[in-house]
Amino acid sequence: MRSPTWSALLVSCSLLFPMLGVQEDEGTTPNPLRGYDERSRSSLESQLEGLWMLRQFDDPANEDSLLNVSGFAMFTSDGYLSIHMQGATRADTFFGERADFWAQSELQRYRIDSFGRLQTASMLGFNNLNDSGDIDPFPSEAAREHELTLNGSLLELRHSGGVSLHFTRAGRGEFPPEAIRFLDGLRAGDFDYPEEDLGGEQNR
Repeated sequence: MRSPTWSALLVSCSLLFPMLGVQEDEGTTPNPLRGYDERSRSSLESQLEGLWMLRQFDDPANEDSLLNVSGFAMFTSDGYLSIHMQGATRADTFFGERADFWAQSELQRYRIDSFGRLQTASMLGFNNLNDSGDIDPFPSEAAREHELTLNGSLLELRHSGGVSLHFTRAGRGEFPPEAIRFLDGLRAGDFDYPEEDLGGEQNR
């Protein structure tokens, strides 16, 4: 049996959370009646594009049970959002303390509405945030709204219940030199290439 915090964690992680507003780099805010004009809204969308790495996950209801939460969010210029989170929860059992692994991943369509709200519609995804730990698919086209604060290289997503996710914009990715060396060696026949291993220590 899993920790009783799972139901609360599922609510806090339900990709990502309801309601909100956005702050731009320039500090502008939407007109309270008309919201952002199209140019400002498009600017907000362009500022989101790219890869964001999760650096902090705050959930007051589960702060004592969450372990090693990590993840990322990737926004594309053509309106797709890929988001993944994983971690563990600390659970007390008859045999002592145990850490249960959880993961949640989803591909969504997204847009910024005229009042700066991040709106998403699920395309596909899964999580195992249930008592059994089994994989559950997300319902297609499930729609959500999210509160966000965007400030340069920092992105925050918040929930009215106190849950917040803090992201940092990732820099340009560089392909790992050790991976290049391994693939060069693989092509030259220097290494075996078992299907279950894509270049781990046993192949070096």
